[in-house]
Amino acid sequence: MNCKHIKHMAALLLSGSMLLSAGGCLDLEEESAGGGRTESVPQATFEQSTITVTPTGETGTRLSASGDGTLTIDRRRRETVTPMGAEGTWTVFVYMCGSDLESEDGSGSEDLEEMQAAATGSNMRFVVQTGGAEEWSAGEVDPDRLDRFVICDGDMKKVGSEPGASMGDGSTLANFLAWGIASYPAANMGLVLWNHGSGSICGVCFDELYEDDSLSLPELGSALECVYPDMTDTFRFIGFDACLMATVETANMLVPHGDYMYASQDTEPGYGWDYTALGDYLGSHPETDGAALGKLVCDSYYDACVDCDSEEEATFSCTDLSRMDAFMQSWNETARQMYALTENPEQLAELVRGITGALNFGGNNKAEGYTNMVDAGCILENTRRLLPGAKDTLAALEACVTYCRNGERRQDATGLATYYPLCIQGSEELSVFRNVCISPWYLSFVDKIAYGADHEGMLEGYRKDLWMGEDSLFWSEDALETSDWSWAYWNRDQGISIGLPGEDGETHVEYDTEPYMDEDGSYMFQLSEESLWETDSVYNCLYMILEDERLLDLGADDDVYMDWDTGEVYDCFDGYWFALPDGQPLAAFIAERGEDYNIYAAPIILNGVDTNLRIRQDYDGYGYPDMTTTILGVWDGIDTDSGQAARTIRPLNKGDVIEPRYSAYDPESWEASTFVGSEFVYTGDPALEEFILPDGDYYYGFCINDIYGGETYTDYVIYNVEGEDVYYYE
Repeated sequence: MNCKHIKHMAALLLSGSMLLSAGGCLDLEEESAGGGRTESVPQATFEQSTITVTPTGETGTRLSASGDGTLTIDRRRRETVTPMGAEGTWTVFVYMCGSDLESEDGSGSEDLEEMQAAATGSNMRFVVQTGGAEEWSAGEVDPDRLDRFVICDGDMKKVGSEPGASMGDGSTLANFLAWGIASYPAANMGLVLWNHGSGSICGVCFDELYEDDSLSLPELGSALECVYPDMTDTFRFIGFDACLMATVETANMLVPHGDYMYASQDTEPGYGWDYTALGDYLGSHPETDGAALGKLVCDSYYDACVDCDSEEEATFSCTDLSRMDAFMQSWNETARQMYALTENPEQLAELVRGITGALNFGGNNKAEGYTNMVDAGCILENTRRLLPGAKDTLAALEACVTYCRNGERRQDATGLATYYPLCIQGSEELSVFRNVCISPWYLSFVDKIAYGADHEGMLEGYRKDLWMGEDSLFWSEDALETSDWSWAYWNRDQGISIGLPGEDGETHVEYDTEPYMDEDGSYMFQLSEESLWETDSVYNCLYMILEDERLLDLGADDDVYMDWDTGEVYDCFDGYWFALPDGQPLAAFIAERGEDYNIYAAPIILNGVDTNLRIRQDYDGYGYPDMTTTILGVWDGIDTDSGQAARTIRPLNKGDVIEPRYSAYDPESWEASTFVGSEFVYTGDPALEEFILPDGDYYYGFCINDIYGGETYTDYVIYNVEGEDVYYYE
C-alpha cells in the first residue's frame, strides 16, 4: 500500500513524552403423517405439551475418506415423501433464545409483535418457544421457563410451558421440535433459530441464563435427527435469524433435514428478519416453494436493513441443500490441489495470500476478536489461477446459492462462508473444525498450515494420512484418543502475540537487509527470497511512551510501502494518527481492507460500557490526497469466552459519551493494564480526521505476518513528534 502522507523528517537526539488524560388457529382438515387419513389437528394444552427425546449424537450425515482422499457422503434419506398436513398449510417453528438481544433491547418481543401483525390467514401459524433471557418485555413470557406460543392471524396464545433449561443444549431444541411436530404438523414446515450466531466453530443460540451455552453444529444436527423418524417430509427451510451462520459446514449438517437454508454470512442487525413480511407472504401465497420463499426472506431482510441504515454490510442468502453434495465433491477435489501446492513455497504463498485476502466476516482483528469465517466463493475466485478445479467448484457453489442480497461493502459475497484459521484464539478450535469440515483434503490443508505455524514454517514432518484411508480420523469420534500424533499445536492458544519491543518473535524470518534507519529517516528492511515467499502481509505498529515509561498501544495499520518483487519494506510514518475531534489519539487496528477503503476498530468505553468504534477511511488516488474518515458506529465484537458474535454495528447518538480505551504495557515485565482517556461527548457529526500526534516519543516497528498465521516483530525505533515535525533518533 502507498503511504497516506508525505513525511517530513530530520535527525535529532531528543527525548520527551506526553501522558494522555488520565392456540393454533389451523382448524381445517389436515392430512395425517400416516398418509391418506385426514383429521382435525387438536389444540395443544399445557397437560399434553411435554414430549421428551434424547439426542444420540447422530446427525443424519457421515463423511469418510478413502486412502487417496476421495470423499464419501452417506446421508439418511427417505424412500418416499408424504406431506404431514393438508395442501397449502404452513407451520414455522421459531426457537427464540432471547439472550441480551431481548433482556437489553427487547428484540425478541418486537419480533413476536411482528408475527402478530402478519395477516397469516388460517393456513399459516408461527409456533414459538422462548427462553434464554434474564427478562422479557413481552408480559406473557416467563423468563424462568420455556414458554410455547402459537401465533396465527393476529392471535397469540400460550399453549405450553416447560421448566427452564439451556437453549444451547441440543436436547432442548429436540424436545421443542418433537412436541411441535406432533402438535402442529403441516404440509410445509420451517424452522428458525433466533439469537446470536458465530459461524461454524461456536454455533448459534447462546443462552445467557446458562453461561452463554450454545448449540454447536453437531448438536444442531443431532437434535434434527431426533425428530427425523417422526417426520414423513423434510423442513421446507431451516433458517437462522442470527449472525454468521451461512457457511458450508452449517449447510452440510442440514442436508438430510431441510430443502433450503436461509442465513447471513455476516453480522445481522438487531432488527433481524421481517416476520410480518414472512407471515403476510405465506398467508397470501400458501402454494409457494422454498426457493420463492427464500427470495422473499432475503429481500425483506435487506429492506429491513435499509430501514435501519445498516444495509452497507448486509448479506443474506438462500441455499438449495439438495445441491450441496455436488459442491462438496468438487470442493474436495479443489482442496486436493490446494494441498499439493504446499510442496511449492512460492505457489503456497500466493495461494494463502488469496485466501487471507478474501472477504471475511465477524471482526477478525486484534481489537474485536476472530470468527475465521471466510467467503468460500472469494477463496475460489482469488486462487483460480493456481487451482484448475476452482472454476468448476465456483460454478457448483453458484448452483447451490439460488439467491442472495448483499450491501455495498459485501458485493463480492457469494452466499456461503467456510472456516480458515486467520488467527486461532481458542485451544479447541481445530478440534471443533475436524468434526464439521466437509472435505478431508481441505482439513489436511488447514491442518498443515496450523502445523507450519507451530514448526516455524517447516512442513516436512506433517502427515496427511491421518485424514485418509480405512483408519482415517476424519469425522472420527475418537480421533485424538486413537492417534499417536502430537496434537500440541491443537491444544494451545495461538492468538495474536502482543508484539512489544524487546519481546522475542518468531525466528524463521530472514533478511537480505536487516531493519535499519536510512539517511532519509525511513525505517526499512528487505526480506530474503525465501521469507518473502512465506510472508502474507506487513503492518506497522505504534506505541506512545508515557511519562512513567509504560507503552501505550495505539494499534496497527497497513500504511507501509511493500515491494512484493524485491521484498523491500519502508515505513510511511508521518506523525499522523486517528484521533477524536478533541485530539485524543485512538488505538486503531485495521479490520478490513477494500480496494478504495479501510475499516478500523478502536476500543472505547461508550456510556460506561466497553465496545469498539468502527471507522471507515475512504481514499482516492496515489498518496491519498482525498481521504475521508467517518465513524460508522460501534460493534461489541466477539466474546473471548463463548465465541458469541455481537449483532451488527450500532449507530452513535448525539450526546453519547466516548472514552478512548488502550492497553498499556510495562516495558520490563510486559504486564498489561488498561488505560482510559478523557470523556468526549459525541456531537452527532460522524466525521473524523487523522491528527498530528501529541508531542512526545513513540516506538514504531513492523509486524510481519506469515502464511501460517504467525507473526514476527522487528526491533522498534523511536520517533519524536514535536509540533508538525517528526524526528528520529540516530
